[in-house]
Amino acid sequence: MKLALRIVALLFIFIIWGGVFALLRTYAVSPKDKSLRCPSNTIGIIKINPRALFGQVLFDFTFRNKDKKMLELVSKFLQTNALRKEETQKGIPINFQEEIALIKIKSDNQMHWLIAGRHSPNGKSKDESGFVYNNTYYQVIAENVEYDQSFYKALFKSSNGFSTSFSEAAPVVYDLYENQRMVNRYAFNFNKNKVTVHFARSNPYMLLSTPKNPDFFHLSSTINKGSFLPSKYNNVKNVLDNLSSFSLNYYGARYVEDVEKPYLDFDMDLLLSFSKPTSTASLNKIFRSFSDVNVSFFSNELDINGAKFLYKSLNDSTIYIGKNRPQIEKTKSPFQLYGNPSVLTRIEGLGILKQSILELIPEYRTLKDFSQSVFDIRPGKADGEQVIEILFKENHLASMEMVSVLLTITSLYQG
Repeated sequence: MKLALRIVALLFIFIIWGGVFALLRTYAVSPKDKSLRCPSNTIGIIKINPRALFGQVLFDFTFRNKDKKMLELVSKFLQTNALRKEETQKGIPINFQEEIALIKIKSDNQMHWLIAGRHSPNGKSKDESGFVYNNTYYQVIAENVEYDQSFYKALFKSSNGFSTSFSEAAPVVYDLYENQRMVNRYAFNFNKNKVTVHFARSNPYMLLSTPKNPDFFHLSSTINKGSFLPSKYNNVKNVLDNLSSFSLNYYGARYVEDVEKPYLDFDMDLLLSFSKPTSTASLNKIFRSFSDVNVSFFSNELDINGAKFLYKSLNDSTIYIGKNRPQIEKTKSPFQLYGNPSVLTRIEGLGILKQSILELIPEYRTLKDFSQSVFDIRPGKADGEQVIEILFKENHLASMEMVSVLLTITSLYQG
């Protein structure tokens, strides 16, 4: 078995470096026109630079990777996914050797996602939800959106859209738009054992202060509306669309063997800010949209499946839920991430048997491995920009850790 995995891995190395040379040759002769046409109601664009992204990944995998599990993961992925002929024949007609983009648009209070890239006439789309505009192929990828070619083509008329650069230096860039104007940009870079995220300041919003307990994980962010939402949660879509920011301090969880029903007691503090006044009834609707959650509201207390939290409306559009009554402050940083990510998978009181069963769940195992590979998350330094640095432990390459998570998720949720 080990010999087979090594052979597959060696073959993969030859294939990928052959691909690197082909990729570089393609870029040398690729068209100079790198503009991307977007509808006027675009609110977000994720741009991917294959040369910068995959060049780093392939170099790290070939020359720097010392993790045997990564070889196994890649080998299994190739055998079950990439080498399946029937899947290749159903690909999107996009040249993935050049830049690609994911475009998020808002129309009639609905969010639509498109994938865009240079049209490859030899490709075959697996459905009829795509069209070509200015030699760029666009295909709808949003869930539960009916395809109407005339509707989407109308969005790209010269009087109803704008152009932006397709090519970016960073491997991955996420641009946020408002009224055809870019309001912020998140640029992701990978360098050995470090991921660096650059972005600009935003309008001020409220967040939780750094707690006194040193063992915690903090995440605060403004919300760019229009993320994927499963259809079963459509009844709370309007409430969630009004969520403008959130701030979380998380310390771990404890398994409680209650007489009536066991439950997880989460030690956390959560601050939710909405763009419109939000009542307790609206929040109750969100919790009850999850069929396995029992929620009870009291004057200053919230009971979720037996776990009790303090509950307080700070004003008509800001709600606090938690355990520790933290201090609240204002910030202009649209995204904050720091602390110890390993607490995300820490559950006390499970016992050996329950913990062993939990370890068998791929999603939990993947998150645990990833969080434990992180050495530190801290603010970086840059002139006029906000920076977050994610540093991985020695012998843990940033690109390999990210690829490991992506390959695992892809294998779990492939169609």
